[in-house]
Amino acid sequence: MSVTASLDLLLSLLKPKPTQTEIDEWWSTVDSIAAGIDSFGKKGKNDLDDHRRLREALSDYTGAIANGVVNPDRSSVGRAIMSLRRSVEAGSIGVDGWPIKR
Repeated sequence: MSVTASLDLLLSLLKPKPTQTEIDEWWSTVDSIAAGIDSFGKKGKNDLDDHRRLREALSDYTGAIANGVVNPDRSSVGRAIMSLRRSVEAGSIGVDGWPIKR
């Protein structure tokens, strides 16, 4: 699965009252995104920073859920996902102008 498809999947999986299995699925998706970024060979600093931000935002979100927050704010996770998506897409055009398959 491509990194952008994994990001879309993660965004669709987020909900305010998840089960532990769903939270585990979120983290496995984040790990697969990291593996996808590692497989690029040339990782940009933005890719790594945006992935770190995604992990931090998801950690804060799951922490709020664990602390019993009724309606946790998932906007920081959404912003981190979209930022990483833009970073990945920006690095997906080759020098010849054709898309690089990721």
